[in-house]
Amino acid sequence: MTVTLQAMSTQAGPSAAPTASGTSRRTGRPPNASRRVPTTDRLLAAATEVFVEHGFAGATVTEIARRADISGPAAYKHFDTKADLLLAAAKRGLRDMTDGVGAAGRDPHEIARRWMSPPFAATRRLMVELHLAAGRERDVFDLLSAWHHAQAAGWVDERGDTTDQVTTFFLLLLGLAQLDALSDLDADLDALERRVDRMIDALFDTRPMSPDA
Repeated sequence: MTVTLQAMSTQAGPSAAPTASGTSRRTGRPPNASRRVPTTDRLLAAATEVFVEHGFAGATVTEIARRADISGPAAYKHFDTKADLLLAAAKRGLRDMTDGVGAAGRDPHEIARRWMSPPFAATRRLMVELHLAAGRERDVFDLLSAWHHAQAAGWVDERGDTTDQVTTFFLLLLGLAQLDALSDLDADLDALERRVDRMIDALFDTRPMSPDA
């Protein structure tokens, strides 16, 4: 099945259900349904929404807590700062993406394919905002830097990749995080995935690289 970037950009959005008159209405949750979801999960889901909509600077813990159906002070019992919330939300999105991926979640081909798929559009936008915020906010930078080092060490230790290879792969994923910003080009997603696969093949080629490469 061929999917275009433009089609991907129209797939997200609230679902609707038909009414008796034939019109549609937005489906809603039953009263207090959120209470059955653990507070931390509600906070992270709300944080993803708010950071994607308003960015790090425009987001407030008060608004995140409101959407999570808890009080502002209660949110700080789970996360010390707004930066902690942003990083935790990004980590959760990446865990969801790598869940079930082979080689302990470190198959670069499968990671890239999932990363480019429509269900992870919000996670892509969240990662863009996380790295932008790290350029402006020292506390976000420190948290993100520690995470980068831990993730890179895992790839080097478990797969035997070099730090250069892992860094380049992370840069590739960051570039792909801008996929939705180019949706107006109406490119074929399947064709893009094949090209990214070839880039990954070249990146993790185990043959020695020439000094001039």
